[in-house]
Amino acid sequence: MSKNTKPQQQRRPGSEDQGADVSTGVASKKKDSNSVVSALVVILVLLAYIVAAVYPALNAPRPGTPEGSSSLLFTRAVEAGWKPEDIQRVDSTFCNIPRIPMSSLSRAEFQDRYLEKAPVILVGTPNSDNTFAKMTQRQYLLDHFGNHSITLSSANRNSYDKKEVAVHHYLDRRRMMKPQTLHTDGASTWYHFGDNKHDQWEDVFQHYTRPTEYTFGQYSSLSFGLGPAGSGVPFHTHGHVFNEVIYGKKRWWLQAPVFPLVDDIGPRFDPDASSLQWLEYVRPTYSPAETDALHECVCAPGETLYIPSFWHHSTLNIGETVFMAVFV
Repeated sequence: MSKNTKPQQQRRPGSEDQGADVSTGVASKKKDSNSVVSALVVILVLLAYIVAAVYPALNAPRPGTPEGSSSLLFTRAVEAGWKPEDIQRVDSTFCNIPRIPMSSLSRAEFQDRYLEKAPVILVGTPNSDNTFAKMTQRQYLLDHFGNHSITLSSANRNSYDKKEVAVHHYLDRRRMMKPQTLHTDGASTWYHFGDNKHDQWEDVFQHYTRPTEYTFGQYSSLSFGLGPAGSGVPFHTHGHVFNEVIYGKKRWWLQAPVFPLVDDIGPRFDPDASSLQWLEYVRPTYSPAETDALHECVCAPGETLYIPSFWHHSTLNIGETVFMAVFV
């Protein structure tokens, strides 16, 4: 062996295979990591696409409603201290009642087509964004009327029972303003609608803009209401009326009267059950003929529903709801 020749180092048996295995393992792990990252990127892209496609549709303006998107109405209610969340998931996009902007419905057209003839939703009423709306914010009511007494009615067909409570007690979400459940019937539910003490509410009511363009008598009576989510009144009748939502939303079901008027001819319902119970247990059992007889829609702030005399109608509040009825 030459002096300049270095001895070759002997390798351990199997060392080449071990090195190859380690290199292969590292490469495999990198490949797996890259696959996971790629999959996550694809999922995120798909989610972004779905959100971009669906979100605008969910927040699109209601047809004919100048108020804008439902998200704007939701924000206004929250800023006013109310909770407009659809806790019971009873909202609906179905509507078979005409919805017409007030700017395009003349007094003569209303009289000819709807007055004491058929229901219609007037779009663009001003009370959801004026002084009256500001004075019916939750904190304003607590600050100025918290200790005042209001009359509550049982939420069954004829609202037979009444009782007096302080405004702050009624608006307490741990007590009476908590969401309605299916366990409570209408006869056991207490609800503020009507029976207003007009002398104590005069400073507020004077700022309400009545629909004088479509009223033809000299007299109209205001009936103010506040209701927790899921509250409402089962089918009942009275004289013709304009019903406006200030905050929240209100779902309506109507049915035309049959003349001559007979008490047992009308929608099928339990007069002592709540509207929520009716929607959950009775409405799904309606026949096609019964369903076809119903007029239905959800009204939001900026919308007023006109109901002719003697039409059967039922209400269901979607979220905490503030509203005003004008009897004419």
